[in-house]
Amino acid sequence: MKSVDTETLIIGGGITGLMCAVFLQSKGRECFLLESSNRLGGRIRTDKYRQFLLDRGFQVFLTSYDQGGAFLDRSKLQLGSFSPGAYISDGKSIQLMGDPLRDFSSLLPTLGCHTASLSDKWKVWKLSMRLKQASDDEIWNATESTSIEYLKNQGFSESMIERFFRPFFGGVFLDDQLSVSSRLFEYLFKRFATGLAALPAKGMEAIPKSMSQHLYRDSILLNTRVASLDGDQVVLETGERLRAKRTVIALDQHAACDLMQDPQKPAFRSTKVYYYSTLQCALKHPAIMLNSTGRGRIQHLCFPSKAQPAYAPAGYHLASVTLSPMADGSFGDLDADSVREEAEDLLQLGTSDWEFLKSYQVPRALPQMQSIPGPGFLQLKENLWQAGDHLSYPSINGALYSGQLVAEKLID
Repeated sequence: MKSVDTETLIIGGGITGLMCAVFLQSKGRECFLLESSNRLGGRIRTDKYRQFLLDRGFQVFLTSYDQGGAFLDRSKLQLGSFSPGAYISDGKSIQLMGDPLRDFSSLLPTLGCHTASLSDKWKVWKLSMRLKQASDDEIWNATESTSIEYLKNQGFSESMIERFFRPFFGGVFLDDQLSVSSRLFEYLFKRFATGLAALPAKGMEAIPKSMSQHLYRDSILLNTRVASLDGDQVVLETGERLRAKRTVIALDQHAACDLMQDPQKPAFRSTKVYYYSTLQCALKHPAIMLNSTGRGRIQHLCFPSKAQPAYAPAGYHLASVTLSPMADGSFGDLDADSVREEAEDLLQLGTSDWEFLKSYQVPRALPQMQSIPGPGFLQLKENLWQAGDHLSYPSINGALYSGQLVAEKLID
């Protein structure tokens, strides 16, 4: 048995594991980070394909996220931002529901947006003002219901819920039913109202890469798969055994259950995205377009290169089309041409120059949680801990929060 001369072993090189490791090392504590694949970042991955940047699943970084601190140098990420709000397509017309207080050019289109009545727009403004003033603690301790019940109780019209909130936050939550906690809705509504959805110049994977720069190189063990836990020992797939004073399991909930031989199979929300190259961007503003038709498979589409030009080579744009899952949770066998044709109907513009690049299906994109927020981390045994966004709230910010929280506990 090899004895690792370190205080802490961290299993999983996703955002939570990275945050735990960089925080521990910043405080002078030794640790090793074990990652089964050949790269860090967990669910956050970006492929470079024919000079396009393709994130594995449409993801954004909200500039209002407050976790990560000095370990996430935002200036080096060179963030490019989407406009606040969204386009809404009903298959007959395209409207813009923006935020004129932050983007004055969206004032007239937003006033003319008939998806939302004047009463709806007033309610959105009031909700935004209230949540901007609310502390996160007030939001996390508020009375909890489903998001759909919350929106109905707020008095929003059926049109506003079905044509804006359901496709927009259904895409954020990966839950078209809006069954997730109203606390998460309020928290993310506040983050959208106070920040912008952004993309790094080198893709979303630039986030974990930036964080990893704060770690000692020899403390990162890639291609190191953990097979089991045996008392205070970590057993690798190679048969090698590692020992440290403490172990942190920073895997997604499904992988963590497999490692701990827990027969319970936690539920996850999945997503599927199709990417295309095109010579033109069909939208004036760098905003996502929502499918408010109530039919079809597309949930939303956008042009990431409109927000972040580095996502496409010069002279081209990148189109991103995200699907809603079917009732059984699957995405069927819809081919790229069928997706493109449906996008053409929403955009009301020809897509004959769209060239299919790649598609990605992410089966475990976000954890399903009954109540939010979770405890942040768990102490399973005297020297065994577990962390992840499934123990806080599903998001990049929640993963960062959980990683730092467990690290602070280990230092105490």
